[in-house]
Amino acid sequence: MTGSYDIWISNDGTPTIRQMKIDGTSSGQKIMATLKWSKINEPLTIAEPSNVTDPASAMTPMTGDATPAMDMTSEATPDMEMGATAAATSVSGTGGTSGTGGTSAGTLDVADLSNVKSYHLALTSESTTSGTTTTSKVEGDFIRPDKANMVIDSSGTKVNYVVIGEDAYISMDGKTYTKTTGGKGIVGAYDSILSSTFSSLKGFNGYQNKGSEAIGGEDCDHYAYDGAANGTEGKYEVWVAKSDKTTRQVKAYSKTGATESNVIYTITKVNQVGDITAP
Repeated sequence: MTGSYDIWISNDGTPTIRQMKIDGTSSGQKIMATLKWSKINEPLTIAEPSNVTDPASAMTPMTGDATPAMDMTSEATPDMEMGATAAATSVSGTGGTSGTGGTSAGTLDVADLSNVKSYHLALTSESTTSGTTTTSKVEGDFIRPDKANMVIDSSGTKVNYVVIGEDAYISMDGKTYTKTTGGKGIVGAYDSILSSTFSSLKGFNGYQNKGSEAIGGEDCDHYAYDGAANGTEGKYEVWVAKSDKTTRQVKAYSKTGATESNVIYTITKVNQVGDITAP
């Protein structure tokens, strides 16, 4: 999914997400949604409905060949990657067999996250519609599976997160933190986003090898994919470390209707992040 998220977090003693707006595209489908949470931890009473009819007694037996046939194979369900992120993207699809510029490399040989124990992530997402640009940024250290120290910047509003297991510490000023729960899911969300993005990028055929370039001090092979030259939409650049085949940077551009999106992932300090402790 390519697009942007806006998140509203309460600033009371127990910060919780109260609203989320999603504006993006997935597999060519436009997705706009607003989720709202209220009455959090307020007493609620849910009663069993009255006048309930036993479905077995209400059914009329069917005889002969009256059983209807249902074909569900043509239905398509859009894939929405939510997580506790202010911006996220994944790419999918298959291209052609040739590109422009550089040496033809075909498909990508990249490793998954199975051997990555920690990393530093810098993510920037820009979405422009009718001249209005929304920018979201995420940067911080991650120790899989359940530790993180990061800042989410959504159009200038910054929120600091420190995650230790199930505990999450949230700060609006980087100094005073409030402890809440659900921390482990934040780290898992970014793992899921990175894993799905890297996996999808491997599916394109038609990459061009642009040579060597260092990302965060790591010698990388630089690959480029031009969707227009391969019969698809979007342009992608990928930097893959020569030492361990891990993806160190991704730049993705896409355009759907009047909306243009640019996303950059930069991954450094792979397996070099020191311990993260509670504030």
